[in-house]
Amino acid sequence: MSFPVIWPTSPEGPGRILEVSVHYAKDQQGEPQLSLESQASVASRPGPRQSITGPDPTQENTHPVLRLADWASVSDYEAHVASEPAPAGTTTHLVPIPGGPATTPASAWYMISGMRTPDKNKAALAASLDAYLRGIFHCGEFAPVFHHVGVSLTDPEVVLSVQGWPSRGEAEKYWFHKIHWDYNPAVKDLMVVDFGPFQFSKR
Repeated sequence: MSFPVIWPTSPEGPGRILEVSVHYAKDQQGEPQLSLESQASVASRPGPRQSITGPDPTQENTHPVLRLADWASVSDYEAHVASEPAPAGTTTHLVPIPGGPATTPASAWYMISGMRTPDKNKAALAASLDAYLRGIFHCGEFAPVFHHVGVSLTDPEVVLSVQGWPSRGEAEKYWFHKIHWDYNPAVKDLMVVDFGPFQFSKR
């Protein structure tokens, strides 16, 4: 099996290039460098299909601002950043999600996490994640809106997971649940680094 892993499964769609950006919104003096409005306006030319931006309230010391944007193509994204580069301190990954929805499904709470894994482990990791998510979506214990996992074009050893939940409470119920943490040993040997989660709600 290969990435992307898309849950829930749906009829074939146009897919998208998913931009995942993290910007640390405060400098060393603690003064805001970027408002949510200016972060959203970065995508004004040529424009994504959709842009979702918000702060991560769970990381009060670093104040990251998260952005999910859906692009029709890598060339559209590149034309945009050529005209308006992202602010300093921004890390961006582009994740191709072919055959899925044209935009990131609307949710009340988003969770972004990722892992670094060598190419030789990707097929096993994709199969393991697909089986795990099949259980999560059908066990009746949780109610995720969506869960999409793909490989970064920016850094091909990075696999990014983007989840949508109906509320922060539902997301945290899942994240801290025994079912979630019991799964970790099944994939930990496939990863070099596991990082996340970033969390935010749309503003």
